[in-house]
Amino acid sequence: MQPYDLIFVGGGLANGLAAFRLKQDHPKLKILVIEKDSMLGGKHTWSFHDSDLSLQSLLWATPLITRHWDEYEVRFPEYRRVLRSGYNSVRSEQFHEVIAPFLGESLLLNTEVLGVESDRVHLEGRSFRAHLVLDGRGWESNPQVKLAYQKFLGQLLRLKKPHGLSRPLLMDATCAQEDGFRFFYVLPWSETELFVEDTRYSDGSEVDAETYREHISGYCRRFGYDVEAAVYEEIGSLPIPLGGELPRWSAGVVKTGMRAGLFHATTGYSFPEAVAFAETLASLPTPASAQNIELLWRRAQAHWVGGTFFRLLNRMLFRAAVPEDRYRVLQRFYRLSPALIQRFYRGQMWRSDCLRLLIGKPPVPVLDAIKCLRAGSQVA
Repeated sequence: MQPYDLIFVGGGLANGLAAFRLKQDHPKLKILVIEKDSMLGGKHTWSFHDSDLSLQSLLWATPLITRHWDEYEVRFPEYRRVLRSGYNSVRSEQFHEVIAPFLGESLLLNTEVLGVESDRVHLEGRSFRAHLVLDGRGWESNPQVKLAYQKFLGQLLRLKKPHGLSRPLLMDATCAQEDGFRFFYVLPWSETELFVEDTRYSDGSEVDAETYREHISGYCRRFGYDVEAAVYEEIGSLPIPLGGELPRWSAGVVKTGMRAGLFHATTGYSFPEAVAFAETLASLPTPASAQNIELLWRRAQAHWVGGTFFRLLNRMLFRAAVPEDRYRVLQRFYRLSPALIQRFYRGQMWRSDCLRLLIGKPPVPVLDAIKCLRAGSQVA
């Protein structure tokens, strides 16, 4: 059997988008996406702001978007604010429904990968060869990077009557501050459907699912949402890096998505970086060349270095603020200009933006904040 040009190990966001784009721009390439579950993308909801993508990127990503809103809202103990900035969400069901038929025979589902090498992928009882192997199976434990976590449990709820919300609540931090900075994330899918997520920026990764479900039920009672049924549930824990360095890739395998550190260090958003990676790979004259490994590694490393300031903010959030007061950092942030907030989410802060975030009345103790500034990449 002739080797594949590219094999994508894992059918998550980054690999799914990259394969989708490659099939469009290089239809003659022989590619294979191997996913251990029955559908691409697992059980996830990915979101991004209009300003996170170029118009050209937004155009080809549009078929994947489940819902768009023209504005969003944040709520804190001291204020509420509506921001006129386009917001989009992609549900994994739609991700699969669009991409899987497009890939056709280039997609292998319900298949566990036992091992990867630079030129082959091992399954149970067989293996496939490829000119380039890309591994996108999620964040990989790494002692060189100190982590905190954004952990969550969300439910898609079908209500007995309309909820009355017209825009997403990206952060409703008017709840009890437990286990770190806590907020509810609410997406109004339809007049009678809400996605409600209990989210914590926490020192530990464990999710007490039953407690989170009870809190979601309490949130719905608080606002009079009469729940008919919980349609499905998402649960997870995202890495929030505080400092450290990514180890160099080994074995000649390209890492993608979360595994390559290609996500926003503070928000955990990964859709914009996945789009950018897909475009980079598809733009290469010979995407399947092993010579691309060094180029893609340097690109991932540049993104990590570019996130240095965001990791500083993470240290201030987790190390300078006591857990029950961490919300004050975000409460202060969302008072800033809409343009600065957009640049923050896009991960392209100006130097003046960084100063604006650090100068002024601090939402955390000054001495503790100074320790975080001095810590650099050496995080205890």
